[in-house]
Amino acid sequence: TKEEEESSKVPESCPAEKMAANQRRLAAIGNYQLSSITIGKGSFSKVMLANHIILNKNVALKVMSLCKIEDPYVKKNVQREASIMSRLHHPNVVALHEVCSTKDF
Repeated sequence: TKEEEESSKVPESCPAEKMAANQRRLAAIGNYQLSSITIGKGSFSKVMLANHIILNKNVALKVMSLCKIEDPYVKKNVQREASIMSRLHHPNVVALHEVCSTKDF
């Protein structure tokens, strides 16, 4: 199929790229059911509309492709960013509720 062809073109060194090529087949990440709607994207991450399966609540899910980060400083500070974001509580700042990682990212 076309999806399999796209998937086979992705280098094995970046599993996140393989995940993106197979996005239609990827149904869930942890407790989150992905939708096909992309809210925004950057150089190494994508924000997607998802639904928390247990709470039945729509959320914005930031999916980061760590293998796309080439700058060691940026890679080192991904965890730091999550720590800082978890402590921010403001009506104009998106709240961070959970951090998880998989081999697919």
